[in-house]
Amino acid sequence: MHDVISDHRGLTLIEVIVSLLIASLVLLAVTGFLMVSTRTYRTNSMETSLQMESQIALNQIDDLLMKASFYEWVNDIVIDGVAYPVLGMKAMEETKGGAIEYYYAVIHDTVHKQLRFRKVKKEEVGESSFQQSLKHIVEEELKGTPSLLANYVSSLWVSPATNKKENLVTVSILLELDGRTFSSFSSISMRNRN
Repeated sequence: MHDVISDHRGLTLIEVIVSLLIASLVLLAVTGFLMVSTRTYRTNSMETSLQMESQIALNQIDDLLMKASFYEWVNDIVIDGVAYPVLGMKAMEETKGGAIEYYYAVIHDTVHKQLRFRKVKKEEVGESSFQQSLKHIVEEELKGTPSLLANYVSSLWVSPATNKKENLVTVSILLELDGRTFSSFSSISMRNRN
């Protein structure tokens, strides 16, 4: 018969320790790589989110200003002790029953860091001054469910261009999320301005 000689030697303590050390180093390297990748992904995701929020809000504001016949930037509509910057606009919209004048309000909710929007028929706010109408519109918007244009908004600023013939309005937005900031601006030509 054939005798099988088997080797019953196990691993020495040093071999086990070296194996565990090598496995630990590989595990630490993989964990470090995953942590860096996760952090990079999160940073890029936040920046992309801020860029998208900013671009969507600016596009909406651009569209509103282009069809507006009048706008006013009011930096301090005060409600319950809080100042709300508001971009107010007037525009005519054609309907089946004829043209209707609307008031639009882009409201920077400084408390919740949001840009909110409200559209109201002129007849719903009465014959008060435009600024009083804007204050009423802001009060109504703050009472209800928000109509959001953007989140994470640190500041909104609107200024007319120095050249009145071009009817240019510059809008700038600063967004902030977890210490990351993103600012953008656009210059809009008001086509329907009187």
